[in-house]
Amino acid sequence: MLQTPRVTVWSSIDDLRHLKSLLYENAEYDSRPRALEIIRAWSTRGRLPHAIESTAHLTECVLHDTPRQSELMVRMGYSTAICRFVNGLLDPAQKSHFAVSMYSLAQELQLPASFVDIRHAATHEALPPLGVLRTTCSRAFDWLWVHYWDKIDASGGVVEMGGKLEKRVDQAQISRVQGLLDRWDAINTRSQAQQRQGAKRKDHRDEALLCAELAEIFKESADNSILLEILVHEHLLVMEENSNMLSIYKATESWRLLIEHLGLHVDGFASGLFDTILEAIQEVEDTDTENRDEFAESESEYTYQWLEFLVSLLIKGQLAGNNPTLLDDVVSQCILSRNIWCLRLAEYAIGQSSLLESKYSQACTMAKKQLTVTSKQTTNVASNEEKTPNHVVPVSLDSGTSMDLDQELDDFEAMLKIMQARREQWGTSKRVEESGEGSGKSVEPENSATSNSMANGKRAARFRRAGPEWSPKPMGAA
Repeated sequence: MLQTPRVTVWSSIDDLRHLKSLLYENAEYDSRPRALEIIRAWSTRGRLPHAIESTAHLTECVLHDTPRQSELMVRMGYSTAICRFVNGLLDPAQKSHFAVSMYSLAQELQLPASFVDIRHAATHEALPPLGVLRTTCSRAFDWLWVHYWDKIDASGGVVEMGGKLEKRVDQAQISRVQGLLDRWDAINTRSQAQQRQGAKRKDHRDEALLCAELAEIFKESADNSILLEILVHEHLLVMEENSNMLSIYKATESWRLLIEHLGLHVDGFASGLFDTILEAIQEVEDTDTENRDEFAESESEYTYQWLEFLVSLLIKGQLAGNNPTLLDDVVSQCILSRNIWCLRLAEYAIGQSSLLESKYSQACTMAKKQLTVTSKQTTNVASNEEKTPNHVVPVSLDSGTSMDLDQELDDFEAMLKIMQARREQWGTSKRVEESGEGSGKSVEPENSATSNSMANGKRAARFRRAGPEWSPKPMGAA
């Protein structure tokens, strides 16, 4: 069967191979300016593939990264090119009925999560340091080589980066689930009205039938993510602006029976439900501080209460009884999320289980301290732009995807041990100093300043008291 012809901006595959050699493979002289001229000429013929366009933007940033250029302009150029590179990859992959987390899309595209973090920092926070931007640009070149340029010979120049992300879901199933969930909502609204009037509930049989029918649909569906998004975004997390936070207790009781039934009878339902709600609370928190309002804060609290309710079901064994490690997975994900609400959820779960406390207490404490320090550094950098590598979101810039939960937890514990060792060292130096003063021994000002320079984890000022011979003098007099 003949394939449909595809219009390209290059005349033949040889032209694309030549451009590839100019960008990546020419060691005799710097042929990148010539490559940029060819790409600009191609752009007049039609739309360039995202890989070629991103390669051109990043290459131009590298060529303009010279000592004669303003550092701020170089950082802005790198930041813009990286943001366009990430957005151009992830935005077309947004095939879901609702917005999917950028981290999930990046994982499907085999794009390291650090690219998403750098893009977020460059868009919503202070610009990352120049060294970080240069490293990210180099890694972007490597990613583009592996996923596009190295494949053009085998594909004839037509390369679909990231593979097929769109999963087929029957539209009839979606409509059917929406109708059943609406019926469930109506039944519980009617039941609550009956309870207020003192009447007995008569909808138990209807609820059982709806539970069984929804469980069958979830089992038959090729992809439950869209069905979970419908359940979460159109029903569980629906909160009116004039509603009271006490309504969360009515909402959880209204949906408890259905959630417990699906969690026990549908494989992967409970873990998918947690993932969907955790993504929802992180998306709310990712909103710019200037654009957040009182309703957004209430929405975060409302979403957190749902997560706490689900964790309580897990601890009681009423949800996902066939997945004993789900609670550990949720706590690990919350600790590594760098989100204050997720860390609060991890603390709640740890407080309910002695086993979780022994495994994750130190890591949770370390993550909370790191989040506090990072937020303070970001605030300081935003008010006074300084050249420091400490204001970047704490991410790993290795060549992997930075999503190994066990490895990051081990890193947290190692950092906590280092901090404890330093605290003991500071305490020892302080006790030595106090014992020296108590025994009447004289301490030189230089030694005193040295011993106090890191007292209480802060660098002390190097001042000394003036002697009795000091007298005030006019400015400029020796």
